[in-house]
Amino acid sequence: MVLRQTSGSATIGQVLSQNMMICIITLLCIGLFMVMNATAPRGGGFDTSSMFFTKQLTWDILGIVCFVIIFAYIPVKSMKKAAPYLGVVSVLLLLGVLFVGKEINGAVRWYRIGSISFQPSEMTKIFSLLFFSWYLERNKNNLNKWWNMIVAMSLILLTVGLIALEPDLGNAALLFCVLVSMLYIAGAKLSHLMTLMFLTLPGFCFILYNKFDHVKRRLEVYMDPSEHLQDGFYQGHQALIALGSGGVSGKGAGMGLQKLYYLPEAHNDFIFAIIGEDFGFLGCSFVVLLYAVLVWFAIQALVKSTDLFTLLVSYGITFIFAGQALFNISVVTGVVPNKGISLPLISYGGSNALFTLIGLAVLVKFTSSLPPDRPKELGAIRLNKPPKVLF
Repeated sequence: MVLRQTSGSATIGQVLSQNMMICIITLLCIGLFMVMNATAPRGGGFDTSSMFFTKQLTWDILGIVCFVIIFAYIPVKSMKKAAPYLGVVSVLLLLGVLFVGKEINGAVRWYRIGSISFQPSEMTKIFSLLFFSWYLERNKNNLNKWWNMIVAMSLILLTVGLIALEPDLGNAALLFCVLVSMLYIAGAKLSHLMTLMFLTLPGFCFILYNKFDHVKRRLEVYMDPSEHLQDGFYQGHQALIALGSGGVSGKGAGMGLQKLYYLPEAHNDFIFAIIGEDFGFLGCSFVVLLYAVLVWFAIQALVKSTDLFTLLVSYGITFIFAGQALFNISVVTGVVPNKGISLPLISYGGSNALFTLIGLAVLVKFTSSLPPDRPKELGAIRLNKPPKVLF
C-alpha cells in the first residue's frame, strides 16, 4: 500500500520515506488550519487567531528546517556516535528544569527564555531513544545477565522518574512502555523483565496515587463522570458534545459552537473534538487514517532495518508517535482518563511540534537509508540473532 509510485530505480526505503513525508506534510497542514479554526473566536476577532497561527507556523517551520537538515546532511553513523552525549544532555536538562523551570498550573516542565518556552521532556523522548538504542546494541549479548538488566532498568527509571517529578505523568508512562519494550526486543529475557516490573511497578503506582492528588482525582472522575460534569469531567463532557453534534459530515469549517468558550483550551489537547464538530465522523476518520498509514509505512521500514540500533530507534519513534495519537484520541472520546498528551502534528504547541518533526526526521532518514538488497531468510534484518518484534 503506497500513496505515491516512484520510478523503477527507487529502493523500497526511498518509496516508503517519500510516502511518509506526504503524510507528515498533510497532518501539518491540517494542524495549522485547525489551530486557526479553534482559536478564531478568542478575543472576538481574527487577530487572536492569527497570533496562535503565527506562533504555531513559526515552530512548524523551525521543525521543518531541522527535518531537512537531519534528512539531508546528518549520516546515521553520526547519530549513533552522538547518542551517548545526547542521553547525558537530556538527563541534565530534566534535572535543571526541576530547579529553574517555569511553573505553569502546578507543573514545572518548561524553560523560559524571553517569550519562548521550551519543554525538555519532549526532547528527552527522542534523545533517550537514541541513547538507549545505542546502549542496547553495545550490550545485546549480555542482556540475559541480571546485572546488565538491572543497569538497563535503572537507566529507564532515572529518565522516566525525572519526567514524572515535573510532573508529566503521561509522557513518563508512554516513555516507560517504549523503553521497556525495546529492552525485550533487544533480547532481554521475559522472565527477568517481569521480575523487575513486579518489584518496581507496584511501588511506583502507589507513590503516584498517594503523592500526586491530581492522579487520584482524575481516576475518581473517570470512574464516575456523571458526578463531575461541572468540574473534573467538564472538558471531557464538552468534547463529547462536540463530537456528537458533528454527526457524519460535520457542521462545516468554523461553524462549530463548542470552541466558543464551552470547550477550554480547544486548540491544545482537545483539538480532535473540534475536528469532529466541524468535519464530523468523516473528518475524524480521515485524520485517523493518515496516522494509521504513516505508522504502517514506519512499521514496514523498521522490520527491514539492517542493524539493531536503527531497528530500536525506528521502533521507539513509531511507538511514541502512534501512542501519543492513540492516547489523545482516547482521552477526547472518553475511553481513558484525561491526561495532557498532545495530538502530534495537529495540536497547538511549540516543543511538541519541533521534537515530533525531529523524531520523524530520524525515522525517515533511517527509512531512506535502507539498502535495496535484503536477505529474505532474516526478514531483512541482518543480525546474528534476529531480534523480537512486537508487531
